[in-house]
Amino acid sequence: MTDKQKEVIKCAYADLIGAYQSMQQQDYSIHDWEAHRLSIEEMEESFPEIIYHVPL
Repeated sequence: MTDKQKEVIKCAYADLIGAYQSMQQQDYSIHDWEAHRLSIEEMEESFPEIIYHVPL
């Protein structure tokens, strides 16, 4: 696994934690939802053999 792939996983993990915290606080406006879109794109680019493009 490359360093780039490891970084992409760390960022996606942070996005998941943030989404969970937003849900727990029931305040979805505090979360950076644009970061999720970026993480999705980075995951698709970094792991093309296991993650397929999903139109957003």
